[in-house]
Amino acid sequence: MKNETFRRIITTQTYVLPPTSKRSESVTLTNKNKFLAGSGDSTFSYTYGTGIKTGYTNAAQSTFVGAAEKDGRL
Repeated sequence: MKNETFRRIITTQTYVLPPTSKRSESVTLTNKNKFLAGSGDSTFSYTYGTGIKTGYTNAAQSTFVGAAEKDGRL
């Protein structure tokens, strides 16, 4: 979380990929992490949530690594 670029990436709600020579239209990517503040999912979102990663493996099943920030403290 000390890496500013990493923090910016994981807290981004949506990102628009511009058109390219291979694709004539833009593509919108949406962060599916429901923990993020402002995710729109009141069941899982956390007011101070800043990310990081949700996932799934057969061995662990549902997984979560999270971070939060309040009053400048991580």
